[in-house]
Amino acid sequence: MSTLGGLLPVLADEVREAAGRSQLLATTHAPYFVDALRPKELWVLYRDNEGFSRTIRASDRRHVVARSDVGGQLGNL
Repeated sequence: MSTLGGLLPVLADEVREAAGRSQLLATTHAPYFVDALRPKELWVLYRDNEGFSRTIRASDRRHVVARSDVGGQLGNL
């Protein structure tokens, strides 16, 4: 893991703490950052077949929760 990859979980903890005091939105493509999140903390944005942006919470997807429960990392999904 690179130095940056080692710092992203620390950043995720800081974001988690700050979100407890205020509303916060962080966007990323960094899988190491996503690895440090819990399924209920991760929202995925995607474009549907009609071209509209949609969101889904990772914890609303059973396969994501099941994989996370056995130690799978969200950044690998």
